Amino acid sequence: QPTAAIELPALAGRYELTMLAPRPVVARAEVRVGGTLVGGPWVVPTVARSYVFELPAALVRDPTVRLELRVTPYATPALPKRPSRTLGAVVATLTLPERAPGS
Repeated sequence: QPTAAIELPALAGRYELTMLAPRPVVARAEVRVGGTLVGGPWVVPTVARSYVFELPAALVRDPTVRLELRVTPYATPALPKRPSRTLGAVVATLTLPERAPGS
């Protein structure tokens, strides 16, 4: 299963993720923090679409948080001189919650 992770300053609140999956079959995606599902599962189309998820304060224990994006894989067909590749999804943007003044 294709997985990507990003470590960010730990901020509880609303996140917005824009993704697309340019492939011939539907992709499904989810976001986890420390194994806990915080976003999705979503169906990701071939054109960019935004998804919103909430990171609860209970999961913000350290100065940073690691968001893990999991996507159903798609294997391209193998062609002469080109092996099969496993594809996930494209992340176009990730918008973080605003930091509280003075923090």
